[in-house]
Amino acid sequence: MRRAKKFFSIFLLLLISIIFLSACSLFPEERVSEAPVLKDPPAPRINVVKVERGYIAEEITGLARVAAKNEKSLYFAKSGRVKEVLVDYGEWVEEGQVLARLEIGDLENELAMARLDIEKMELELERMRFLHGTLVSDYDLRLKEIDYEKAKLRIDRLESILDASTIYAPFNGRIASLSVRETAMVEEFAEVMVIADPGKLELQMNVNQRNLSRIVPGLKAKIQFGENNWLPAEVTRVPSASAQIAPGQPDLRVRLEITGLEELLAEAKLSPEQLLRYNALLPTSIIIQERENTLLLPPAAIREYGSRTFVVVKDGDYRREIDVKLGITTDTKVEILEGLEEGQEIITR
Repeated sequence: MRRAKKFFSIFLLLLISIIFLSACSLFPEERVSEAPVLKDPPAPRINVVKVERGYIAEEITGLARVAAKNEKSLYFAKSGRVKEVLVDYGEWVEEGQVLARLEIGDLENELAMARLDIEKMELELERMRFLHGTLVSDYDLRLKEIDYEKAKLRIDRLESILDASTIYAPFNGRIASLSVRETAMVEEFAEVMVIADPGKLELQMNVNQRNLSRIVPGLKAKIQFGENNWLPAEVTRVPSASAQIAPGQPDLRVRLEITGLEELLAEAKLSPEQLLRYNALLPTSIIIQERENTLLLPPAAIREYGSRTFVVVKDGDYRREIDVKLGITTDTKVEILEGLEEGQEIITR
């Protein structure tokens, strides 16, 4: 019996050992990791451009309107309610013709009465001057002269109010713009209509006050007709700094003319109206300054630090900074006046 128990214990111990060893075989095999291979980092990427020669121009761009050379904005010289608009858009009018009026109450009748009064005073004053020294004293004569001068001042005031309340045609022409109607309220010196003589046309380009000071007669320009057709033009007139279209409205209109327009029209067998349609807007560029065959770089190649302007030149495997002097600058090009030579390689920002 003891022998059987001993045999059973040995068998059980052997069985447990087999099971344990079998379980250990289920664990993943441990591997010794190898040291990673370190690769050299990629070389930093740089953008390089070459100094090239080419054309650059500083330009003021905008839209030029085909306008009449003889064109005028019209307005009332006082505020008020519009009583009458006596013309229509596009209507031809004659010089001196009444175009519109404000409500002025009994002013016209009052002015007529004042003119009769002063006519009466003139007759009385003439008679008193004839009797001066006999039946009329110096004192009485002077009093009548004062009354006469007061009556003249009253007429001047009434006529001034009437003129400020009435718009007259300053010359023969066509109503090119009309922005007022009867019963509407208007402010003094606010444009209500435009009169134009379409017989002679020109190009007018509005610019801001800062650019106006940079433009002078004789500057070159170019006018776009169609998609890629540009015609040469020239600045003919620039308004003075104090010029005004109306009180409080500065005149910022630069006048231009197409160079060789008559020859162009004759060659194309066109009339001025066929090429230049009144009130049409044409893309226009006024050339402030230009350079041919000059050294150029893109703006990204120019660096600044404090008051210093420089570029980074690629010289083989080396880099060096060189100070430069700039000329004309546009959105896409910068002129290099000093510091570089054609063909040098420049590292951009």
